[in-house]
Amino acid sequence: MLDSAHQQRNLAEYEDFLEVDSVQVEALCQTVTRLIADVERLLAQG
Repeated sequence: MLDSAHQQRNLAEYEDFLEVDSVQVEALCQTVTRLIADVERLLAQG
């Protein structure tokens, strides 16, 4: 998921091609939210 988002960002920046898929954006937001929660849990264990 994160790699796909990065590749799309690169296309937008370097090739002026931007295609926004709302389902993909929502999935990315959910993934990032889970990632933040995981990192916070790890830091609290520290």
